[in-house]
Amino acid sequence: MTALNHGKVLLVVEQEKAALCLMRALENSNRLELVWRARDSEAAIAYLRGTGAYGNRDKYPQPGLIVTSLPTPAATKVLRVARRLLQRPVVVQLTGTHDISQSLKLMSNGADCSQNKPNGRGETVAFVDWLEDWIELLKAPGKQTARALFKVVGISAALSAPVGPLTVAEKRSLASGSGWRTLWYECG
Repeated sequence: MTALNHGKVLLVVEQEKAALCLMRALENSNRLELVWRARDSEAAIAYLRGTGAYGNRDKYPQPGLIVTSLPTPAATKVLRVARRLLQRPVVVQLTGTHDISQSLKLMSNGADCSQNKPNGRGETVAFVDWLEDWIELLKAPGKQTARALFKVVGISAALSAPVGPLTVAEKRSLASGSGWRTLWYECG
């Protein structure tokens, strides 16, 4: 298994316009680096496995974060390969629905978080800012708390059952940290 490369992003997005918008926002990020954009599950799996031209890991490093908007069956294939090859990759599934049951289904298939697809430049920049904060939180001690927090953010503060509620100490710690105000606000 490959160690997690915090901040290295594999983008798996079929729609050209959405991919370009996300790529531009990632290029302007100080903390995230786009390592590759795959247009479908087969290209993403080839990249993760390091087959063909992707075998040069100096040029094509393994990601620590996978952002995908593939339909659930295709995304699940990518997730299975990523979980086998990488040491606990972080996966964000972008979806076009506000349906909580769909978000829960995506997360039960291995996504760490299900977020609505950003629409336009402003939402895309805000989404990348959110990803930057997430990666910083994951680097901090207590990664499990960070993962639990983002699972809660991803599906709704009211539906904390899949990860359990945050303790009072965890809430205080997260609320007092600089730069986490937006995240805490989303958690309620």
